[in-house]
Amino acid sequence: MVEMQTAAATATSVGPNSWLRPAEVIEPKRDLSIIANGSAVDRMIETQMRRLGVEAPNHLAGMRVMVIGGTGCVGAAVIARLSKLTPRPLIVSVSRGLTTPRPEYLHVQYEIGDVRSLETMRRLVDRHRPDVILHLAAQRDPGQAERRPLETVDVNVRGLANVIEAAKKAGVGRVVAASTGKAFRLMTYDVYAFTKQLGEYVLAGASQNLDVAVARFTHIVDNSLIWRKLHQWTRAGDPVLLHSKNAFYVQSAMEAADLLLALTDGGNGVGLRIAAQRDLGESVELVRLAADVRHRNRSQSPIEIVGHERGYEEGFYAGTYDVLTAGDHSPLLNAIEVDATDATDADAQPYDVAVRPAGDQPEGLIEEFLERTVAQSDEAALRDGIVKISPALLAWRLQGARPSTVERAIRAAARDELGPLHLAIDAVLREFVISTQS
Repeated sequence: MVEMQTAAATATSVGPNSWLRPAEVIEPKRDLSIIANGSAVDRMIETQMRRLGVEAPNHLAGMRVMVIGGTGCVGAAVIARLSKLTPRPLIVSVSRGLTTPRPEYLHVQYEIGDVRSLETMRRLVDRHRPDVILHLAAQRDPGQAERRPLETVDVNVRGLANVIEAAKKAGVGRVVAASTGKAFRLMTYDVYAFTKQLGEYVLAGASQNLDVAVARFTHIVDNSLIWRKLHQWTRAGDPVLLHSKNAFYVQSAMEAADLLLALTDGGNGVGLRIAAQRDLGESVELVRLAADVRHRNRSQSPIEIVGHERGYEEGFYAGTYDVLTAGDHSPLLNAIEVDATDATDADAQPYDVAVRPAGDQPEGLIEEFLERTVAQSDEAALRDGIVKISPALLAWRLQGARPSTVERAIRAAARDELGPLHLAIDAVLREFVISTQS
């Protein structure tokens, strides 16, 4: 058993990354509060076997289902679940061909296509005429989103818009997309989280023509970025670079697949349904997980706390959760979204569903943003656009919110020293409250 202690290092951390701050090194054999006992590793492994506990999606039996991103981790879990239905659906998997099917099902039609091409999406959707599209293709690495923001916006925003356009043209009835738990933030300047918030906005705008829904996920263990990095670092004897001592929730790919497939039923044009698993279990402590992996790999790698990489926001606005409701709902929904859930469903299903009507959306917002950024390959315009668009997105999300919930959010944040982002959030919330009083 390895015992650990935290000690401040005087040297700066290694590597070319500008986000690295002087490291706080976790040294072995001194601190009994951080012990490598295998529990965190066991939790990660056990989570892969978890299921959501919903009924099989028998309503899809015999239907035509297109899974965009079908060779990825969650896409493969979706196809595995669909393949057990009787009669089996006609399943079409669309991917760029960068990942191989796992396993490759003989009954699945595999197509090569890039969501960034509207022509390709129209051709594939028109050819197969699916009843339902499950859209899972995305650039999912928050760190890479900061290093390659134009590509991330192109895939995550333009790609989704192309899928929606192709679905409308072909008369598809329903589109269910994958989002992220990071979208619960009231506002964000992080590229990845912003693209997912903007994607939810795009879907809500399509709700007048399509039945649309998103499933928010947190850390999927089966394709975990930090899990892979921890093993790479410790096996090579390299420093383990952690952004903080925080804990995080985890889910399995099968839980994600179950939630996505559950959303292929219901809706009936009520607006965008935003769903998130209610009970995510106990969180995993990042330092303890690093210690467990280090111990299991018989490594002497130092464990260093080096600060948040760009793309991983350090803290969220204090009023994001409402103390009156937070414990009864998914942590992947914010206080405003919790108000939009149906209380009658609380005991009927293991996930929350918040309904977001299209509302009043600024005309041409998405088209203008993509034209000024991706089309012009202008990264500076992209980052400037995120700062300018984010308040409009929050104002849109506040439409129909309860003033009392927003007022409690403002009071909760008043106890904190607010940075620029949180001051911007605060300003939008206060403007909303004033508008409801006039």
